[in-house]
Amino acid sequence: MRPIWNVSLFPRVGGHLNLVAFSTLRSSRLGQMGVIQALALTTLLGWQAHSAPAADYVVVFGGGPRLQNSEYSLERNVVLFRQTMPRLRLVDPQLQVLFGSGNEAGSPDVSVGRFEPLPDSFRLVADLFKPSGDTIDIDYRHHELEDVVSSCRKRAVLDTLRDLGGRVKPGDRVLIYNTGHGGKGDPVENGHFYTWGDERVSVREFTEVLDEYPVDVPVLVIMVHCYSGAFANLIFKGGDPVNGLADHPRAGFFATTDSLPAAGCTPDINVENYKEYSSDFWAALGGRDRIGRVVRADDLNGDGWIDSAEAHAHVVTSSTTIDLPVKTSDTLVRVWAARKGLERNDRQVKPPFSVLVAQADPLESHALESLCRDLDLKGEDRLEAIPRRLDETKRLESEIARQLKRKESELGRARRSVADAIAARWPFLKTGWHPETHRVLAGDRPEVIEAIRAHPSFKTWQRLAREVKELQTRITDSERTVKRLERVKRLAETIQLTQAVLGRVEPQERERYWGLRRLEASLIGTSFSDLVPAKLGGQ
Repeated sequence: MRPIWNVSLFPRVGGHLNLVAFSTLRSSRLGQMGVIQALALTTLLGWQAHSAPAADYVVVFGGGPRLQNSEYSLERNVVLFRQTMPRLRLVDPQLQVLFGSGNEAGSPDVSVGRFEPLPDSFRLVADLFKPSGDTIDIDYRHHELEDVVSSCRKRAVLDTLRDLGGRVKPGDRVLIYNTGHGGKGDPVENGHFYTWGDERVSVREFTEVLDEYPVDVPVLVIMVHCYSGAFANLIFKGGDPVNGLADHPRAGFFATTDSLPAAGCTPDINVENYKEYSSDFWAALGGRDRIGRVVRADDLNGDGWIDSAEAHAHVVTSSTTIDLPVKTSDTLVRVWAARKGLERNDRQVKPPFSVLVAQADPLESHALESLCRDLDLKGEDRLEAIPRRLDETKRLESEIARQLKRKESELGRARRSVADAIAARWPFLKTGWHPETHRVLAGDRPEVIEAIRAHPSFKTWQRLAREVKELQTRITDSERTVKRLERVKRLAETIQLTQAVLGRVEPQERERYWGLRRLEASLIGTSFSDLVPAKLGGQ
């Protein structure tokens, strides 16, 4: 069975698409499209009908809603993006960064892990008398980002977007990157991201501002917060699927769905430990990871570029996190399928794997085959095996969780046994502000530390702490396996639903879908030749 559609991306020159390709497309397909779609596609292809040169506007929103939740990794995500920007072939990029408390130097807005390890005595006493407290390892400071234009408060976010909408001209492009925290919406499609000061910007508030932009200015959005997939609804008027597709050309990529938390957000100072969407997405486009190692994403359509859609595919296949990445075209297909009553029935069909691959585009087939290979899924009936594997993995995870609960209970009893005995001899240890407690923490009371280590339950306490950590790691590994299986399942569903939906919609709607796919793949990209190791320092 031949696919109903075939995505063909066009050669690009200097960051925009080739005008020759536009002329060809214009003669073959544009006659079927509405005026708005034609304008959007014209802009997408970089065609300038005016004398002023086009420009790219880049807006970055970063940081958490409050100090304790504004982790170091969010600051480093902004740094990573700025390092990647020169490779994106943006045209005269004009960057605005809004982060945390902005330029209020006396206002700490980043929580960061301690660079110097705590003394053993400090750690031991802290673990004994405050076992659930993680803040002993955290310092707080103002961000160290350059050229931050404003705080990331709600009013500043919306005002910045409105101001930009009043300045952009036909042919300009807008890239928005949000690295922060998010919350689940009610309804789920209207999720939100948090801004400094513990406020929030919802999908609909965000999209209503973008609706004020000229209809010939394409916008690409990258969001990596929890529940970020809700913002895929920005393709609809007012951010609400009920209103139908917006006239504006907008697309985006998101770390996970509208109903799931995302990986990342840590005060850890070791950036090589970061495993979240930004790390893999920007590395695919920039050719290097956070610590300078070469990353070779696949040029899946053979056009000589790594585009944003290929970078997203790289995340889907390479990331080992709990994320379930989403792009705007996925959401469009699911909304249309639900309206036509196709979603439930078509999801139940499990075609032979070779049939599914034949229906997929190069990005989808590559992701399917890569994920199946990593998960050791084989055979024509491998899609049928996914529910069984999911059940097996979740059952194992439940058993590990039961073991963990028992071990945590044993750990608590062992810790309390030691703590009660030590506190009976030195009661001041339960009072964190007592001067003698400070002497113990500084290592000036060795007899206290010796007594802790000599207690009969001390070794049991330490052993159980290690076992609890090992079980927590096993649960995390299991959750990651579940999400990789669910990526295969979701991708298979998307391919099937796309085939079913595009066979039932009007020609104009099919063109809107294809236009969205082209938009996802063309607003930013990196020349593949720029990413070869020889041009990256030979590493």
